[in-house]
Amino acid sequence: MLFPGWKRLLLADCPRQAINALTLYAVYLVKKDNKGAWYDVRKYFKDNSNSTSALTVSSFFTVAVCAGSLILLMVAAICYVPLLMHIRGNLKEYCCHKVDKVYHSHNLSMPVLTVFLLAHW
Repeated sequence: MLFPGWKRLLLADCPRQAINALTLYAVYLVKKDNKGAWYDVRKYFKDNSNSTSALTVSSFFTVAVCAGSLILLMVAAICYVPLLMHIRGNLKEYCCHKVDKVYHSHNLSMPVLTVFLLAHW
């Protein structure tokens, strides 16, 4: 498995966060002509009610978390390709092969092997 929650991220979270991102963009378009630079956060909250400000902040937070998860998914996909090329097959088989190699090369019993692997892996 590439990334544990990739289906949930791509099929459930991202579409919802795209709507939140469009809402934030609409807030930006409405407030961009106000006095101040585009990165001046205070101008986006000026003349807003507390509930509107809270919704804007929570929308930004959830969009940022989703964007971070997307970046992690892309990094995981990029790192997974060289790993697949190195192990040439199934990750489970590769790990079992490594454990068996240590088990037979050191002639260890299974409890000792577990301690050995935890200490040297």
